Amino acid sequence: MSRFGQRTLATLLFIGAGFLLYRTLAMVSGGALETLVAWVVVLLMLELIADGIAMVVCGAWAIGGRPEQVRAVIRVTTVVVVLHAVRVLVFVLGRTGPWVDFDVKPAARAHHAATWTWGEVYFAGTMSAISVVALMVFLLYWRRKKRELSDVYRTPGGDCGLVRPDSEE
Repeated sequence: MSRFGQRTLATLLFIGAGFLLYRTLAMVSGGALETLVAWVVVLLMLELIADGIAMVVCGAWAIGGRPEQVRAVIRVTTVVVVLHAVRVLVFVLGRTGPWVDFDVKPAARAHHAATWTWGEVYFAGTMSAISVVALMVFLLYWRRKKRELSDVYRTPGGDCGLVRPDSEE
């Protein structure tokens, strides 16, 4: 990947993590800590921390652009996407089916019901599902690309004399 491509990808991931951080902070400032049950608050705080770490890692990659930073960026953004998807799944399940309001404190259920619409529930669930599918496609692509690189630098007789681009040499 070219230097420009790396910086573009890092910037897009930084913006995505920033958007998730903004949404999480909006929930916290909107009273989610008082409304949600303890384990959902812990999940929310974990996502907040992961979003912040993702912004730092993606920002460092955008500035430095070292190839060895790619692994950290992929791992952190994977954690962010999965945490966000789990939190959205809890939100969607808490609005539907037999688990209505299982994620909300009993005293806050009446107030919480007035803070969301069905359009928001559908939108959040759809976007989260799309992000998980995109993550799986990317991880499959990345695994295949890594395997192809390994095959190029591995020969039956041993080292072919080529230096891996991600090596220290």
